[in-house]
Order: sequence, then C-alpha cells, then structure tokens
Amino acid sequence: ANAKHANQMALRLAEALTTKAGAEIMYPVEANAVFARIPENVQEAMRARGWSFYTFLPPLGCRLMCAWDTEEATIEAFTADLAEIA
Repeated sequence: ANAKHANQMALRLAEALTTKAGAEIMYPVEANAVFARIPENVQEAMRARGWSFYTFLPPLGCRLMCAWDTEEATIEAFTADLAEIA
C-alpha cells in the first residue's frame, strides 16, 4: 500500500509538472521517482524557497522522489512554486 501510494503520487507529480509548470519529463515514470529538466536558475530559486531535490543529471536533470507520506497538497505547492518561478 505504501509503495502504491508513492508511485501514484509520482504519476501525479509528473502530470502536474508538465501541465502546470511546463517542465519536461526525461523518462517514463515507472516507480516513485520523477526525472525532470529544470533550468539551473529555477533550481536555485526553488531551493531558496526550501524545496529539496537532487540535480541527478547535471546541469538540468533533477530527480524528484515521492514517498509513502507524500501528499497531493505538497505536489500542488511544489508545482505552483515552480510555475511561478519559471
């Protein structure tokens, strides 16, 4: 149940990233990780707002992870900030 929830949140995150924030998803979402291209200046601004994520494939490729306790509100807040900054 926990893994299923994390995987579902990753799918929702990928959808919100593309529809709300215009981000490019690098690979199909197959588990709880989303790999997205985010410009470096946007990454810096997101981190300045307190968001934590890895620049996994520098300089643009970011790994965004969902967990058993990821909430839809968190996804909405993250993608809203990303859209505002971008």
